[in-house]
Amino acid sequence: MKPDYLEWDSDFFNCRVGRLEISRTANISINLLSDFDLVYLIFKNGISPEKKAELDKIAFFADEKITYQKSIKMTVKPGENIISWPAEREVSNELLEIGVASGEFSRFRIDPMIPESKFTGLYQAWVINSVNRTMAEEVFYYNLDNQIAGVITLGIKNDKPDIGILSVHEKFRGKRIASQLITAAEYWSKKIKGFDTLQVVTQGSNLIACIFYEKCGFEIHKREYIYHWWKKNQKI
Repeated sequence: MKPDYLEWDSDFFNCRVGRLEISRTANISINLLSDFDLVYLIFKNGISPEKKAELDKIAFFADEKITYQKSIKMTVKPGENIISWPAEREVSNELLEIGVASGEFSRFRIDPMIPESKFTGLYQAWVINSVNRTMAEEVFYYNLDNQIAGVITLGIKNDKPDIGILSVHEKFRGKRIASQLITAAEYWSKKIKGFDTLQVVTQGSNLIACIFYEKCGFEIHKREYIYHWWKKNQKI
């Protein structure tokens, strides 16, 4: 099977980028990848030890992607500190900074082939396109003393409300801001959109995030393993 061409990623990274979903034990043909400069290899049903050993020789292990889901039974209306960011409002540097910080464990940050500037630009684009409602339906921020202390972006993915970015500025951590943003997400999901389930994706290496979501009542729905295959000597 040949990888799917990813137009947005290719334009952003200025090279041919593809995506290929692979079964647990399927053989990977390098010839099928050679039309691309970068291919995301996605294992949705786990990965065998033999396949992992094989892949580690030709690709970079980029992410253990964990999807959490939570059944929403009751909701509480968000407090006055949580405000919807208007789509027409200009994106502030403060908001961009918080959004970029959310990608600390991102596969686009830890892959040594991807420059820091590209990772930063990717997450800045994510924030901008969330605020203008291209990639999100709602963006809430936590206002503390007229400062943006945290942000959460929300959309619908695979027919479920989905948290895109959840981030709290480091100087405001420990004040239960993330928990209050989750409360806002649950209220939006159930009362505004009419769903009973909320989902979020994080990295297995981000233990703090995993522990936080589990304390909030989320349960693991699925795990996926992502490798980055690069054409030899490819630069971006």
